[in-house]
Amino acid sequence: MDFGKRSKNFTEREKSLLIEVAKEFVCIIDNKKTDGTSVEAKKRAWAALTNKYNAVSETGCRTEKQLHALYDNLKKKARKNMSDDKSEMYKTGGGTFCPKTTAIDEKIVALLTPQFKPLVNEFDSSAPYYNLDNITQKHGEDAEAGTSGLVVIEINDEVSGEPLELKSSKRPFSPDMLDAVSETPRKKKGCLTEIKKKNINSLSASIIKRKKEKQSNEDCITKKKLEILELQKQQEVLKLEKTKIILELDIELKRVLLESAQLDLEFKRKTLNL
Repeated sequence: MDFGKRSKNFTEREKSLLIEVAKEFVCIIDNKKTDGTSVEAKKRAWAALTNKYNAVSETGCRTEKQLHALYDNLKKKARKNMSDDKSEMYKTGGGTFCPKTTAIDEKIVALLTPQFKPLVNEFDSSAPYYNLDNITQKHGEDAEAGTSGLVVIEINDEVSGEPLELKSSKRPFSPDMLDAVSETPRKKKGCLTEIKKKNINSLSASIIKRKKEKQSNEDCITKKKLEILELQKQQEVLKLEKTKIILELDIELKRVLLESAQLDLEFKRKTLNL
């Protein structure tokens, strides 16, 4: 390869081909682990991907470094275009806008969905932003009508369950269409508010129930502890009484022994005097 000469730009066909070939190796080349085994597996995967790409490529051979750079650039571009589209959609409240995502971006998103779309959480502070993903975009051309750049936006109404369809072209929108688009975010917001209220009430009832159960358990534990302390007290009293009796018997025994010793001493004195 001549390093002094710039390579040809990748065509759309080459980009699509790279994505198709990468499907077989995506679990390895997009692995987030950085240990030695994973790095070695990524190297082997990229080498195999390059060989497979060049085997079916019709526009010439590409190096592993070039394909790796293209793959990273496609992911960055898809992420940026999706972010821009979502921002524009959020600004219009789900209305019409000029999308930047391309067919290549959609393939990248389909290939790496977990990296582009977060888990659904309607109670998150940014839920309204991500809920706009329910709005699906379709790009096409109407050859018979001669309208280029036609965008079809389908909005799923979460209240009625019926899709709201808007078609944007060079022709102006009807007032009914614009009203439907502007009404959808309010319906979504109202629906989410009702769901939040129900969940909050259910959560509050559950918390109160748990607190009562916890208090009841604590009362039972306290009662058991008091009973145990009472038994221990009774045992200590019995032990003290037993000790008292033993001491009294010991004192009485020593007193008897002392009297016996005194009598014995008195008897010896009398014997000596005689």
